[in-house]
Amino acid sequence: MAQDEEFSSPKTPSALAIFCRAPRLGTVKTRLAQTHGDEFALGLYRAMLADTFELGRALAPAIETFACFTPDDAFEGENSLAQLWDGPKIAQCEGDLGARMLDCLAQLRARGFERVALIGSDSPDLPPRTIQAAFEDLNECDLVVGPSRDGGFYLIGASCEVPKNIFDGIVWGSEFVYECLLDNRQQSPLNSRTLSLWHDVDDANDLIYLRRHLFKAFSHAPHTLAFLESRAETRRREGAKISGVET
Repeated sequence: MAQDEEFSSPKTPSALAIFCRAPRLGTVKTRLAQTHGDEFALGLYRAMLADTFELGRALAPAIETFACFTPDDAFEGENSLAQLWDGPKIAQCEGDLGARMLDCLAQLRARGFERVALIGSDSPDLPPRTIQAAFEDLNECDLVVGPSRDGGFYLIGASCEVPKNIFDGIVWGSEFVYECLLDNRQQSPLNSRTLSLWHDVDDANDLIYLRRHLFKAFSHAPHTLAFLESRAETRRREGAKISGVET
């Protein structure tokens, strides 16, 4: 694991970790890249991550937000996370997603945080109120999970040490992730709660749903919306050139 910055006692008992990776071509949103290309996938990833980091900033000072990053040099070089985030950060360990989430929870608890929640950047319009509700629930329970439409989960949080077998048997990226987590949770002594259903973006169908959702009045993901609108305008102009009716 990369060495992360030294730390002092937390000013708040609540920490949010945003799982992220360096915004580099061919390494992000790989399923979406299969249908839309690497350039589109990278641009969308940067926009969604920017919105997610803005969400983290909006939660301060009640909740301290960390970038939980990979690879070890994610904040170095030309295409780095440093262009998007200048707040506290911790490195992800080696292993599958379950191992990395367990390590992140343990790292933040070791720093003195009593309540810790983890999210990714795949839900750029996640309302701040949902994050706040998760931490409110963690005042009264051990574990909180936010299920997503595709069978996974967009948030997991804990107010205690999480059993290492909580992610046993999960096939990451499948439609049975939340179902398997639910089975493991029911077999553990943890007192848990479930948040409202939300959506994330992994493939072309998810993107269609997000695009429709972003035009609703209550949705807020300005970077993602601006990126999608710019790509739509580019396609419109290219179509006009082909038809010979460019304005």
